[in-house]
Amino acid sequence: MKKSQIKVPCSQVYLDDEIREKVLAVLNSGKYILNDNCRKFEEEFANFVGRRYAALANSATSAIQLSLMALGVESGDEIIVPSLTAFPTVEPIFHVGAKPVFIDINDEYLIDHELIEEKINKKTKGIIPVHLYGNSAEMDKILSLAEEYDLFVLEDASQAHGAEFRGQKVGSFGNVGCFSFYPSKNLTFCGDGGIMVTNDEKLVEKVKMLRDHGRKDKYLHELIGFNMRANEIQATFGLIQLKHLPEFTIRRREAAQLYNQLLKNLSIKLPSESDHVHHVYHLYVIQLDNRDKVVQFLKEKDICTGIHYPVPCHLQPAVVEIMGKVSLPKTEEYCRNILSLPIFPSITNEQINNVAEQLIQAIKQ
Repeated sequence: MKKSQIKVPCSQVYLDDEIREKVLAVLNSGKYILNDNCRKFEEEFANFVGRRYAALANSATSAIQLSLMALGVESGDEIIVPSLTAFPTVEPIFHVGAKPVFIDINDEYLIDHELIEEKINKKTKGIIPVHLYGNSAEMDKILSLAEEYDLFVLEDASQAHGAEFRGQKVGSFGNVGCFSFYPSKNLTFCGDGGIMVTNDEKLVEKVKMLRDHGRKDKYLHELIGFNMRANEIQATFGLIQLKHLPEFTIRRREAAQLYNQLLKNLSIKLPSESDHVHHVYHLYVIQLDNRDKVVQFLKEKDICTGIHYPVPCHLQPAVVEIMGKVSLPKTEEYCRNILSLPIFPSITNEQINNVAEQLIQAIKQ
């Protein structure tokens, strides 16, 4: 087979015989919702991140919404957040009646901490830094601002399982950290799934009530809650993947290093990583001219690419209708040029070499 015919998907879920066996055991157990596997996963994932407590939910979107509610966010509050992120980062802000205040990004696609302070006012309740693409936001600067102005910090670490800032795992800095287990993530479930982690026992207990119809007892509802529960199959899937996450991360970083080596002489912007950050490369994102032409060329060579994200949150029609237009020059510029190349733990060097070779050909044309 010629290199040009090597098919390369955007991502690929890890699946082995142990997962199949354990999932079948759950099916045969008759226990499907918030049982032993869910509790075990919450405990083990909290330990992995370096937190005392965790609460699973049916998605990271739900985990963020439930956390905002537990943190006391109300109608009229403002939450500082980057616009270059998946839309589910900002949806929960609207759902709890608050207003997102969008901040432009730095050169690493992360919230620019230098622009945060000027947006803080009496309505500001918290900051949601997003550890985008597997990289870490500048948490020391963000935490310092939060402490000075008495704001909460909710880390959206949906794309950054195992990433570190100054040797400490992301998700362990703020009041809350939220992660996604969507099938493309660094640690996946068999479908949607999410979790919040915290050191605040009262906070996690409130989230656990809210996710399960506002109750502690089966027939006693103390809060108006939701059905945002996780299930045993997902937790079982996650428990096995969690064991493999360190090796997944090593392979992602190896893949990124190989891409860097093969693409270093091209006139494109490659991902960067600060010395004090441990990037886990959920996505390998470059910037280049003539993106659409390159995408089409690679598609014809059976190479999948992605754009994360072509339309930033502040320009989404639903947001513009509510808030009007906001200008974020760097975010808008980068969104016109970014391209995600295939990266996942099982990607082979042959596949990476093929992607690089075809990308070079596409740029030359």
